[in-house]
Amino acid sequence: AVVSTQSTGETGQMYELIDQIIEELQRNYSKYLTDPKNHVPYVPIPHARDRLLLPCERSSMKHIWERAVQFIAQHESRVRVEMRRVQSEDFPVWYWVEATKSPSTMPQPDSTSPDFLYPVIEPLKET
Repeated sequence: AVVSTQSTGETGQMYELIDQIIEELQRNYSKYLTDPKNHVPYVPIPHARDRLLLPCERSSMKHIWERAVQFIAQHESRVRVEMRRVQSEDFPVWYWVEATKSPSTMPQPDSTSPDFLYPVIEPLKET
């Protein structure tokens, strides 16, 4: 398959933008964890665009930005998209979904145990 160098360059720019978006969401989430009274756990998508793209880039990067937003919505399990009211206006927002660690009080399955791969399932009781 022949791929034009323009689309290859745009794809590279899209992935670079995705990395910047993820870093922005992680930074925002860290700020929220350290100071939940002054930070929110989400970032309005247009605000992220305005922070990551210079005003002179927004027009020329519009297509790449839209591809990055679509890619994140479809392929990034650590990011959830929702609509939120921000300062009396509705915006699509990104939430960083931090993987939660299981509490140490919960018993962890032993991966060498046969029950780990083949859990014991109780038969259904007839009623």
